[in-house]
Amino acid sequence: MKRTYGISLEKYDDLLKSQLGLCAICRTDNPGGKGDFHVDHCHDTKKVRGLLCQSCNIGLGHFKDSIKFLESAIEYLRE
Repeated sequence: MKRTYGISLEKYDDLLKSQLGLCAICRTDNPGGKGDFHVDHCHDTKKVRGLLCQSCNIGLGHFKDSIKFLESAIEYLRE
């Protein structure tokens, strides 16, 4: 984690505690996948945003972290 995201295991644990052990988006306590929450980060700045379950992490990836695409998806769901 230190090499990939620039955070220690202690920082990961602190972040998870600050999120009450839940995904930052859907608030599930089940991370899915291999059992750990994914470290979400900005691909441009490398800044860590939070910890996500596998589903939310994949969802953001499919939407290319694009606010425009996500807003379009929200509008689509509203219709």
